[in-house]
Amino acid sequence: MRFKIDENIGLSVKNFLREQGHDCHSVFDEGIEGGSDESLAEICRVERRHLLTLDLDFADIVEYPPHLHHGLIVLRLGSQFPADIISRLAKVLKELNSLSLEGHLIIIDDDKIRIR
Repeated sequence: MRFKIDENIGLSVKNFLREQGHDCHSVFDEGIEGGSDESLAEICRVERRHLLTLDLDFADIVEYPPHLHHGLIVLRLGSQFPADIISRLAKVLKELNSLSLEGHLIIIDDDKIRIR
């Protein structure tokens, strides 16, 4: 899968996903940290990347209609420490790989995945 890692997620998560064979770019790699959410969403759309973020604003389907995006993945975890994010992603990656993420909002919490 092709991910764009938002600035609110540690680079160790990007490294983990790369180790799992995924194509990952971070906003830090590209020098676009601190930009607007709208700009980041557009960059992901143009690059055809799934946005991986902790920013709950991206779960607003009025502001970010899922069908206009390549895949918005919002993490709603009890702990936002990189090690806990990696642990949760390790458990759900196989399921994510089997899904068509394009045009969907995926919300991952501690015990389930919701797809809209």
